[in-house]
Amino acid sequence: MSKIALKTMSDLAQRVGTGYRAGIDIRSIWTREARFGSIRNQEVARQIAEEIDAGVSLAKAMENRGDYFPQLAIAIVSAGEQGGRLDQAFLLLHEHYQKMLHFRRTVLASISWSLFELVGSVFVIGALIWIMHFVTQWSGAKPIDWLGFGWSTTQYFALFVFVVFAFFGSIVVLVVGTSQGWFGLLPMKIARKLPLLGSIIENLAYSRFAWALAAVVESGINIKWGIRQALRATGNFFYSELEDEVHRSLEEGNDLTAALTETSRFSSEFLMYVENGELTGEIPETMQRTADEYLDRVNTGFLILAKMLFFLCFAIVGFIICIAIILLFKAVILDPRNEIIRDLGF
Repeated sequence: MSKIALKTMSDLAQRVGTGYRAGIDIRSIWTREARFGSIRNQEVARQIAEEIDAGVSLAKAMENRGDYFPQLAIAIVSAGEQGGRLDQAFLLLHEHYQKMLHFRRTVLASISWSLFELVGSVFVIGALIWIMHFVTQWSGAKPIDWLGFGWSTTQYFALFVFVVFAFFGSIVVLVVGTSQGWFGLLPMKIARKLPLLGSIIENLAYSRFAWALAAVVESGINIKWGIRQALRATGNFFYSELEDEVHRSLEEGNDLTAALTETSRFSSEFLMYVENGELTGEIPETMQRTADEYLDRVNTGFLILAKMLFFLCFAIVGFIICIAIILLFKAVILDPRNEIIRDLGF
């Protein structure tokens, strides 16, 4: 996981690529970069300029910054240096990160209201627990025992907070752990079978892989080495852990389509796109179109997911409110009525 922000990387790639294409030497470009951005960005640029001045290659200087720069960016820059197309390499990275920014904005726009509703639902339910407590106090009724445990309102509220944090925390751990391979391949095997979520995850991985494959080939990187970077670019352990297997298959003389087919991890449709690129000799162009197509599918999937989330949150909140009304009616009206009836001997 790189530390540099997506927009910062995009802007940096544009400035460096444009400056180099204009004829400015690479050390001067990075010396100038040391005056832009955050203190951390300035420090990184200054260190890179010093290492270039000492005879270190730009790709190596970027690699020496630890995990600050994405591995794919370093690979593209390395290929650009070796092929004498450094300006093209940076502008290619700028185009890629601009698309990633656009994708992120599109996704956030599509699910923002649903996320707002989800967060609002949590607050509404939490507030409802307290409100019902004060309503019962005001009416003189007994506090509502929500689950029949005999707990106080404070205990039920603490339980609610714990459940909320446990739920969202589990989702974060599951997402991060799945991408990093903490739980092996099982989560992805299960997720791929889910009707909507599975296709979103899979299509996003295909889009990233296709773009990275197009970039490494266009940059002149040897496909046997570049395939490692392309698989890592998926950001998904289910695919990135294949890099040794696919690399070995290519070393044995298999073409890329055959190497990917042997893994049994890629859909027949995606393999057909790869094969078309190999047969026509236009892997960069074919993979770029493929990346755009799968990214469009991801956007569509998120739009559908957002609508489903909207109605789900609405249904959950409605259900909780109905339960609260029933319990309040029981505590304020039915229970006192039943006590009066029992006192009268009926």
